[in-house]
Amino acid sequence: MSIEQELDRLERMILDSTRLPLGRTLINEEETLDVLDRVRINLPKALSEAATLLQNRDAILAQAQQQANQTREQSKSEGEQIIAAAKREAERYLNESELIRAAEREASEIRTEAAQEWQSYQKQAELLREKTRQDMDQVIRESRAQADQILAQADEYADQVLARLERELDRALQVIRQSRQQLKPQNGSVSPTVRQVS
Repeated sequence: MSIEQELDRLERMILDSTRLPLGRTLINEEETLDVLDRVRINLPKALSEAATLLQNRDAILAQAQQQANQTREQSKSEGEQIIAAAKREAERYLNESELIRAAEREASEIRTEAAQEWQSYQKQAELLREKTRQDMDQVIRESRAQADQILAQADEYADQVLARLERELDRALQVIRQSRQQLKPQNGSVSPTVRQVS
């Protein structure tokens, strides 16, 4: 059963309990303690859900790292293809003696362009990796904040329920003590006409 169901059960127990004079209620201590034990058992489940949020960050980071690696490999492959194409183009020009100088200049320009494009790809990959890291950091911060909020809400809710239960139990115990005092005769012995209820 969930914490909410156990608390509903506890509320029904209090509402359905025997009414005593002065607007007091007599509740079953054993059943009440049993419900409280169930609440304590179920509390770690809520805490476990919060911990699961934090565990998911590892999978998100791994996915981001994989995407960054794929982008880097793609950039490297495209750069190598450009350089290979430049080399082939340069060799073709070199085979033609009348175009040697032009080929050298062309090859140099292509190499420069390829290097610039390669550097551009590297920068893009680095920017993407940094953005991915920042996004993952934000996800982690939000996950931690959400987990902390869930834990705080669970603690606050449990404290409120336990405080309310404590007040009800204190009132019930006070009524029981007053009722017992009323049942005792002046000499301190229990009246034989009153049957003890367990």
